[in-house]
Amino acid sequence: MKTRTWTLGKIGLTLLLVGSAARAEIISDVATNLSGDLLAITQIAQPGAMVDVIVGSNGPLTAQEQLRIQLFVLSLGGTVKAASFSSFSGYACSVPANRVNNLGLDRASHHLVLDRKIRPTLDVALPTIGAEPIGVGPSDPVATTLNHLNVGIGQPVSPTGAGVTVAVIDSGIAANADLRTSLGLDRVILRWSAVAGSNTDEFGHGTHVAGIIGGNGNASSGAYATRMFRGVAPDVRLISMKVLGSDGSGQVSNVLQAVDWILANRAQYHIRVVNMSLGHPVVETCDKDPLCQAVEAMNAAGIVVVVSAGNWGTLGYGSVTSPGVAPDVITVGAAKDMNTCALDDDDIASYSSRGPTWPEHILKPDVVAPGNRIISLRVPGGYLDTHFQELRVPTSEYSTDPFHQNDPGAYFELSGTSMAAPIVTGMIAQMLEADGSLTPATVKARLMASAHKIGRSPYIFGAGLVNLPDALSADQVASAAPSPHVYQDPDTPGLVWIENVGPIWGDTAVWSDTAIWGDTAIWGDTAIWGDTAIWGDTAIWGDTAIWGDTAIWGDSFLVHGDVDVIKFKPKTLFSNPQLAITRALTSSARTTATPQSSARKPGVERKRQPVTFFRAK
Repeated sequence: MKTRTWTLGKIGLTLLLVGSAARAEIISDVATNLSGDLLAITQIAQPGAMVDVIVGSNGPLTAQEQLRIQLFVLSLGGTVKAASFSSFSGYACSVPANRVNNLGLDRASHHLVLDRKIRPTLDVALPTIGAEPIGVGPSDPVATTLNHLNVGIGQPVSPTGAGVTVAVIDSGIAANADLRTSLGLDRVILRWSAVAGSNTDEFGHGTHVAGIIGGNGNASSGAYATRMFRGVAPDVRLISMKVLGSDGSGQVSNVLQAVDWILANRAQYHIRVVNMSLGHPVVETCDKDPLCQAVEAMNAAGIVVVVSAGNWGTLGYGSVTSPGVAPDVITVGAAKDMNTCALDDDDIASYSSRGPTWPEHILKPDVVAPGNRIISLRVPGGYLDTHFQELRVPTSEYSTDPFHQNDPGAYFELSGTSMAAPIVTGMIAQMLEADGSLTPATVKARLMASAHKIGRSPYIFGAGLVNLPDALSADQVASAAPSPHVYQDPDTPGLVWIENVGPIWGDTAVWSDTAIWGDTAIWGDTAIWGDTAIWGDTAIWGDTAIWGDTAIWGDSFLVHGDVDVIKFKPKTLFSNPQLAITRALTSSARTTATPQSSARKPGVERKRQPVTFFRAK
């Protein structure tokens, strides 16, 4: 037996904790298909406390089986929240803590996981004394996200994302002048919500993300403008998929509902790209993770899915969050450009999560993009705006209009992989406008092959820093583009095995390992191979305090861009207590690292591929 420490915070509906000695009702049969965090909760929660659960089944549930399950859950004192999902085989329900075990013993229950909290993957940046906002200088007439992509300041955007629809699964998108057409029409063509109440953005994260993707700089243009803040694809159409509430939190089941809607309506609204700048820590393999399976389902349906890698880079290797661990999606880490347009001084943001993924050892992130101190749209009165007023970009910083010099401005500065992902999403909108026939695999492969090979480690920088001109001019075609597995040689310390992506992606000559990740000498990163958190069966996720909401949003939350930026502690957002539980997990409940395991697309069997050997220096 091994012990793992779980630190729990606010999870779904309030749990009435009664101390570490409390136990759920003991029954004769013990379910062995509960995720580790769910099992921990059932052992500390008051018996009648309701727990939100997602139940994975072996396949789609028939109408008759759904009815049986509804009656069964009702008999346990619970309710079914969603009877089925098109992107995930299973259902969502809420049951008393002492009945979760009964739920796990049901014939339709293949795997039970907590309906986990999801969070936007942002850090919040404060200006360093004497530093200019990212990508601009005192003499620059125009500031645009495109500067980071090797497009000159003031140059016209072409393509512009016209005719391409991007769905943003986030906290919603508020109405904004920068998201309107030249005729004043809203380019957010639909607002959908899985959250009770308003369908607009009350938090401020989703609107900021949308501005990075497709803001047109309207509020920072005109006769008085000294700088313009423009997104990557200023003519793109947007669909707002609200899954995060006014405090920036949501649940996995919210995202599953959003994905189901996208899959059902993608043809009607011509949805080609989905941006997800959110996630949760990893507990199980991708084939058991509902969020991971949902994004893989969208990829299989022909939708390009862009996700943030997560902001846990300071924890070390293996810190990529779900759904960034999904092999076929485009997982984006955050770079910082040192406030210059030169590439030779670019570095990784310290918070950007590092690969390989745990426990499947998939090489992630795929690429990195600028994510530190990014200026985009502000939501006046939103949570971020009211709690972090110092992050507003006042009108005086981008306009000489004498009547508005004291205005708080229309823009806001944030940092995180949340900001890096929409930069890549905007690039993809341009690529799809230029060639609407591109598949998700070809888009991903071209982005990776064309990226600038910066940095010393693919586990940190992926295939490199995204490069818009080269991505637009690329002409290679890929039949598939799953990120490869990496392996430790059990007999030769320092010997690295990596799947040969050539046969997987469709052409060994075109998609060689060197073409994608650069000089093979960079694989010599001995630090990772000695990191037991990656190759062991507990990993960083089981031994840190990140499970608790307060670990992210409470007293320990730092408002910062990167480690060289001033930091402080804001007021606690959540005050409910945390309870640390140390317990022995059964072998069936403990998730173990299995390098040979591979996440599968629905209905697609992936064969094991040959591997290429690289020896660490």
